[in-house]
Amino acid sequence: VTSLTKEDKEDKPPLLYDLTELQRDANLSYGFSAKETLDTLQRLYEVHKIVTYPRTDSRYLTSDIVPTLKDRVRALSNSDFSPVAKAFLENGYSFDTDRYVQEALVSDHHAIIPTEEMVKPEKLSNDELRLFKLIALRFLEALCEPYKYTTTTCVIDCDGKLFKTRVT
Repeated sequence: VTSLTKEDKEDKPPLLYDLTELQRDANLSYGFSAKETLDTLQRLYEVHKIVTYPRTDSRYLTSDIVPTLKDRVRALSNSDFSPVAKAFLENGYSFDTDRYVQEALVSDHHAIIPTEEMVKPEKLSNDELRLFKLIALRFLEALCEPYKYTTTTCVIDCDGKLFKTRVT
């Protein structure tokens, strides 16, 4: 063994959705076209009122949204995310204001997130539910601590040949 190193690392949660990023993920996850995603998102916004304005190019929030986060989490307590929402409400959550609140990067509308309206999954179509789950999951991820892990790298010399392995 010529070297053995350990390195602590950290991955921050992803940024919130703008329309383009949501369209990309909906296509990768469900095969939705950009138009299908926008049409479904528009229904979640106009009809069900459970997501914020869909036609945004921002992945950030403004400071006036921060006090509403707890109510937005509470609105998810009737969904598949109920266990996580309840845990956040009981134990608190982490929210990196410096990362997600960027007034200068929000032009007309902030990132796409759930509203304070209680989710009624039984009233949503299958496509609406799938798209809403993407948005809700990304929102809840933003309330999580960064993922911390250790990477161990080992280099072995065997008769002049070097072998390197990395374990996370």
